[in-house]
Amino acid sequence: MRRRRKNIRLKNFDYRSNYRHFITICTKGRIDYPGITGADRTILSEIGQMALKQQVHAKA
Repeated sequence: MRRRRKNIRLKNFDYRSNYRHFITICTKGRIDYPGITGADRTILSEIGQMALKQQVHAKA
């Protein structure tokens, strides 16, 4: 029997609206696929650079 995931969405919030959203991406083994984050900067890997380009493209 599969467990159902808990719904963590706000009940009366329209997620289709033009708001900024914070997302979390979990990777197997907590490997830093997107890049390495330090105290004052982030160094993006090739995968992180591709994700950034897609994010910028989605805003247009």
